Amino acid sequence: MVLVDIEVPALARKYHFNLDDEIRLETLITEIAGVIEQKEQCSLLGSKEDLVLCSIDSGNILFMDKTLAEQNIKNADTLMLM
Repeated sequence: MVLVDIEVPALARKYHFNLDDEIRLETLITEIAGVIEQKEQCSLLGSKEDLVLCSIDSGNILFMDKTLAEQNIKNADTLMLM
């Protein structure tokens, strides 16, 4: 498990998430988007399959078929959901 901040520019908000770093990113993004939609009582535009996570710390777009651990995401990292 890792504790990360996730920025969502479309909502101009930042969220704290405790994520399982052994689950593939494509699954995590769907779960993250669902939690944000429930919290904000809104729907993110477009398809959840089109969303990507970027590491602000490394400047990389994260690979959907890999886990956070495989991409060296650690506690206190900041990610961006776009």
